[in-house]
Amino acid sequence: MRELHLIDVAVTGDVRDIGENDFPHLEQLSLPKGVVGGTDHKFLRISDVPEVMQAIYRLKDRVLSYYEWDSLWLSLSDQSPDWYDDCISSELQLHPPFSVELVQAGARHGWRWYGRSYTGTISHSCVGTASCEINWLDPEPDRESSDYENYEQKLHQLEQEVNFYRGYLQPPTEEEYNRICRGFIDRS
Repeated sequence: MRELHLIDVAVTGDVRDIGENDFPHLEQLSLPKGVVGGTDHKFLRISDVPEVMQAIYRLKDRVLSYYEWDSLWLSLSDQSPDWYDDCISSELQLHPPFSVELVQAGARHGWRWYGRSYTGTISHSCVGTASCEINWLDPEPDRESSDYENYEQKLHQLEQEVNFYRGYLQPPTEEEYNRICRGFIDRS
């Protein structure tokens, strides 16, 4: 079997259960949200994400076209015990970083949590991404490699998006999140 497309099939499972010897000739794979790690999956726990992202990366490495690396649409379920509400004030609307995105800098792959932020007034707002730090899935390229300059440029772009959640590899606790929001509002 070279292709397996299950997006519109009511199937459940977990990408972590797909072994190295399963589907040895697979070139294309798409999994539905009922599969942990499938497209549009909603996680029940923040702590599940790192291991699932490792499994997705191993599959991507093995399967030529595993989903679309940048369109998995993974996020935390609003039914999760880790979920909390947005911080909204007249100066700031900061969504908690409950979405997961896959990132690439040169040949290096990683993932991070992110949310959206809106600052300013309704008529003069600044919309941005409020991202956590990157969880890298493979090592930094060698400084002497031909890809290193490309890696550095893209890394710089990605690091510009880490603002509210600098120092966090995963969403802050609700208490930390509220402190971040209060700090921004007090400085405004």
